[in-house]
Amino acid sequence: MSDKNETWQVICDAGIFETDLEGLKGWVAEGRVLPHDKVRKGNLRWIEAGLAPVLREAFAGAPAPAWAGNPSNAVAVSEAVPVETGFTAEPQQAGFEDESFAEEHEHYQEPHGASTASDPFTQSQALYGAVCYFHQDLQPKYICRSCANTFCQECTKFTSKIPLCPLCGELCKLYEEIKEKSQRRLQQYSGFGVEDFGTALSFPFRNIFGLLGGAFIYGLLLLGGFKGQLLAYAILFGCISLVINKVVAGRMDGNFLPDFSSFSLLDDFVMPILLGIGVTIVTIGPAIVLGIALIMGIINSTNSSPVDRMKSQYKQEEKTLTPEDMQKLVNGADEKGEEELKKKIEEMHPGSSVARMAEKSKDSDQSSVDTLRWLFSVPVFIIPFLLLALAWAVFYYPMALSIAGYTEDFWSVVNPLVGLDTIRRMGMTYFKAFGMYLSVQVVGSILSAIAYAVLAPFDMPFIGNLPARFVEGTITFYTSLVIACILGLALYKSADKLGISTE
Repeated sequence: MSDKNETWQVICDAGIFETDLEGLKGWVAEGRVLPHDKVRKGNLRWIEAGLAPVLREAFAGAPAPAWAGNPSNAVAVSEAVPVETGFTAEPQQAGFEDESFAEEHEHYQEPHGASTASDPFTQSQALYGAVCYFHQDLQPKYICRSCANTFCQECTKFTSKIPLCPLCGELCKLYEEIKEKSQRRLQQYSGFGVEDFGTALSFPFRNIFGLLGGAFIYGLLLLGGFKGQLLAYAILFGCISLVINKVVAGRMDGNFLPDFSSFSLLDDFVMPILLGIGVTIVTIGPAIVLGIALIMGIINSTNSSPVDRMKSQYKQEEKTLTPEDMQKLVNGADEKGEEELKKKIEEMHPGSSVARMAEKSKDSDQSSVDTLRWLFSVPVFIIPFLLLALAWAVFYYPMALSIAGYTEDFWSVVNPLVGLDTIRRMGMTYFKAFGMYLSVQVVGSILSAIAYAVLAPFDMPFIGNLPARFVEGTITFYTSLVIACILGLALYKSADKLGISTE
């Protein structure tokens, strides 16, 4: 059976109705089915009509409902809608004691990934509906997705286990869930600024035991040689990625440690290392290349410049017969002179000319390489490019870290066009985040230097200053979490510009 002929069901204020796909699209176009009404195809789970892919075009061209400007009129308009002749079953009136309605909704549950809020009106009302509609002294438990009134547990009607509005009979949502979502959306559109910086500074302390435990493990692994440092870096980058992903989704619960109970070598060790390498390549990679070129150019440079070598090569003109050579041919010459004349005449042969031209071409290529090498050996020429590369590394590092933490895709990280486009879309938000990142890094570096100065007496031969290194690791772990939270909040506040889903 084609999609157009399959049976669809819709729940609205008047009851439960059945039709085919084309009929359902017609109701959407007429404004009888709203985005928050529940629909399902066949025996599949109920979903909000606005989330059904096959109805997106219909909703895009659908007229606004007559009650859009006044939600209190929703019930009256809905009840006034005439029954379509194409219904395949008699409508069942939505009563609270209707057994058929209870059977249909007995196992009702929200589809995975569906929005918990019905519409912006319901979300805005959730911020202000602090009491029950009937009992002004009681906290609300549910909120109607249609009329947006709030009710306590006792006032809410239930069919089976489904909460229904006692005023309009529409499905209700948990008030706290809608309120939390509304507060998150309000925060998202409030702009990125100093308040977010304070939130990021306090974020690691939301899980004080996780902060102390993670810092201890990270600092301890730093003392374990190359393998320990590699594992410490993987754990740190895993924490950064986790924080960015959670904050972008609007979750600030303070759980920033990876789940070690389900450890995966690829996901929890190899991938963080790979992403870290990608961040290194795209940020300080150009500076490293220029630095190596500068060092090698100085080492391999000679006393003579490419101009001097070109002059010496230019003296080797093409072999021609001089007047002295012509005189020798006329008057005769000794055996040695005849050999030299014979060699000159052979070099004047066209084949020899072609060979010399090929050799000259090779010398020209080598001369170009020598010229480039000489330019790299001149500090005045290479240092400006090196400084520019270092400035790029400092400026682009937060964006590279953001992309690595959010996408966890190596090729997106090493492609600077992805980051530059993200910076363009974020606008001033990125520059604010960059200023916060830079201040945290500077303060962290100062604190680390102070720790080394204070703990200098503990510096021991061969093993160094272990206490100072441990303190430095702790500071690095904390500042990394703060930076990750800053970047996550910057992406969260720019979610609409970047097309990031925060549901």
